[in-house]
Order: sequence, then structure tokens, then C-alpha cells
Amino acid sequence: LEEIKTKRQAETLIERSAVTSHQSVGAIERAIRELASQLRAMRIALEDRLVCRIPTSHPVWPWLVRHGAWLLGRFRVKANGSTPYEMVHQRKYR
Repeated sequence: LEEIKTKRQAETLIERSAVTSHQSVGAIERAIRELASQLRAMRIALEDRLVCRIPTSHPVWPWLVRHGAWLLGRFRVKANGSTPYEMVHQRKYR
């Protein structure tokens, strides 16, 4: 971790959390829940549009996961009224 930190040009903060502590991984668990919800919505919309079921073995799933995460990172409004993109780049996504 220290080697990666020294090679990065951006400021990097290293955090270590207890493996079994649910409080320390709460944000990650919440993000996973939000992504799962996003994927359900995308799957239902796609199945409605194609008028068929999409099996879990279908090759579209990796793209759905990646695109769902991208959508949440650009457009999900946080409690402070801004999106994750705005928090990082200090401007709205266009």
C-alpha cells in the first residue's frame, strides 16, 4: 500500500478496517445494496423492452454491472445534494 501511495500523483489516504467489523464496512455494504437495486431496475427494464427473460449466464451481465456502477457514480444524488462526480471534479457531469 505504501508503494502505491508513493507512486500516485494524487493524494492517497490509506485506511485499514477490522475484517469482521460491520460498522467499518457499512458504506461498502450500502453501495453494494444500491448497485444491486440499480441492476434489478436495469434488468427489469431490459426484459420488458426485449419481452424475454435474461438468464444469469447471459454475456450482458458484466456490462450491466459496469454500466450500473457508472450511472450511480455520475447521477446518484447524495444527502449533501451533489453527485459523486461533482464531489471529485467540482463541476456537474456533462
